[in-house]
Amino acid sequence: MKVTQKDQILFFFSNNQDMEYTPSDIYKEFPTFAQSSIRRILKQELVKRDNKLIQESYGHYNINDEIIEVIYRKIL
Repeated sequence: MKVTQKDQILFFFSNNQDMEYTPSDIYKEFPTFAQSSIRRILKQELVKRDNKLIQESYGHYNINDEIIEVIYRKIL
């Protein structure tokens, strides 16, 4: 199974829950990803469609707390 950019970004957020991140922060972690792809994945896919991230303030994203609970339930 191929790991997508979306999966990698979501995994990053699930392991780094203590801060809000901007698309620039994500780009620093994944420099091979195009910045436009990062913005699209964050806004259109993870926030609007999947509801896995929340937009804390303009340009700052964090993982949705409800998703963290689901992830932990699947692990246990």
